[in-house]
Amino acid sequence: MKICVRISTSRLIEAQSGNANLAAMIQNAVNAGIPLADIEAKEVTQDEFQILLSAEGPPSIDLSNPDNHTKVIKALALCVAQVGGLSNAQFKALFKSKWDALP
Repeated sequence: MKICVRISTSRLIEAQSGNANLAAMIQNAVNAGIPLADIEAKEVTQDEFQILLSAEGPPSIDLSNPDNHTKVIKALALCVAQVGGLSNAQFKALFKSKWDALP
């Protein structure tokens, strides 16, 4: 499993399995507005990935702040970019879980 983490927050930016390209994952994060110096990309075991996910929890997002609207859209775009290969049912389940995690 290959992951990108935002260094300043220790939050997961993106995760991919298989032949994922770390350089492309870093570029995705930069394209989403994260400074290059704040991105760490690395390969982790499945166990390490599960520990990271269990520690994450849903983000707290203040939607009363208009600046966060763009951030939410970028986060959704990263989710969509990550779901290649999912069936419609799997994508709907993923979208619902992401939607439900938002405040």
